[in-house]
Amino acid sequence: MKFTDKKYWGAFIAGVLWGIVIAFIGGWIYLRSSLVYEIKSNGTFDETVKKVLSEIPKVKGWNVESVVCAIPNTADNCRIRSFKLCNGNYAKIMLDNADDRKVSCVIPCTMAVYEKPDGKTYIGRVNVSLLGYIIGGLPAKIFAGKVNPEQQEMLKKIIE
Repeated sequence: MKFTDKKYWGAFIAGVLWGIVIAFIGGWIYLRSSLVYEIKSNGTFDETVKKVLSEIPKVKGWNVESVVCAIPNTADNCRIRSFKLCNGNYAKIMLDNADDRKVSCVIPCTMAVYEKPDGKTYIGRVNVSLLGYIIGGLPAKIFAGKVNPEQQEMLKKIIE
């Protein structure tokens, strides 16, 4: 068996290409299922909105602002409310470095409270740890090590 034979190189290249295709498909499936979280709230829409506005500022350094934007009415007339969450200390650490300023397009973090036709209320948010790992560098450390644990703490109090 010689490695200079064309059939061996063809099989090798085909294997590498299939590996790339499978890795790409696996990554795509993982990102689709993991980049945005949906958490069911135990409260009504109004109770959940009220808790978002009251609980987030209790976590040191965080503030929350309800965002009025052009979110259209849904076909099923369910309500949606969007919020911007920011920790100025973490933002400053990331934005002080000129190379990391690209992250300014994803901060402040966004969280949404919405209803579904089943009558239940849900909270949607981006998986900031995964987003940080995708961006890399200092944002990866801040998002995964600081922002995500604190957002988890906030969510526990909101969905109670």
